[in-house]
Amino acid sequence: MDREPGEDRAPRVRTGGGLAVRLLSAFTALGLVPLAGFSLLVDLQSEPLRTAATALQQGAPVADDRVQRHAATGLAWTAVTCRPDVVDAAVTAQLTHLDRQDPAADYDRWEKTAGNALTVLRRALSCNPGDGDLWARYAAVRRSVAANRAETARLLALSQVRAPSTYAAVQARFAVWRTAPDVYPAAAETFRADLAAVARFMRADEAARLLTALPDAAVPYLAEASRDLPASRLRDLSSKGYRPPPH
Repeated sequence: MDREPGEDRAPRVRTGGGLAVRLLSAFTALGLVPLAGFSLLVDLQSEPLRTAATALQQGAPVADDRVQRHAATGLAWTAVTCRPDVVDAAVTAQLTHLDRQDPAADYDRWEKTAGNALTVLRRALSCNPGDGDLWARYAAVRRSVAANRAETARLLALSQVRAPSTYAAVQARFAVWRTAPDVYPAAAETFRADLAAVARFMRADEAARLLTALPDAAVPYLAEASRDLPASRLRDLSSKGYRPPPH
């Protein structure tokens, strides 16, 4: 895999929490912090990050400067712990920070933020390689940095294998399917599996929302996915605004 933006640059953490993370990491490496003490310090020092991430996940407003600060702290935390709540919070903060960047307005800033997002996602995947949602999010960010159809298809396949029907992972993959029609041929098997699962099993209103948002290039795949659907299911989807193309 080619080198990614920001991969070789040490993260600059300017917050007090970031300093605590660096000191904690150094003391732990020297054996000066017992495991119980490390756990307590992680709990105390990561609390602002976890609180902000919860607010973001619930749709509450969080100012850009706070998101940037928590993204930097989360980047530091993922270097020293695999604790799930801390890693999840770091991913949330970092991806939110990336979503708020505009490459057209400041490409260098966006590139650095994308590189940090990839670093956090790689660390999260090293902690939990079975998380299909993380693989899909990693695929999306990698594609934004260096579009490579074969790599995107491979990462989405990893996501689908690990989480074929997990709601968050399916949503994350469809975020890529909506914007990457050029990937369909290379990822045809994965795309067909996602379409079939959504068309057949997801709640009708959610399925209709995901399926109607796909671009025109998805029409042949959508026709195939709807071919064997029961009439009752087709009626449910139609009542929610999705009418499968003829096959």
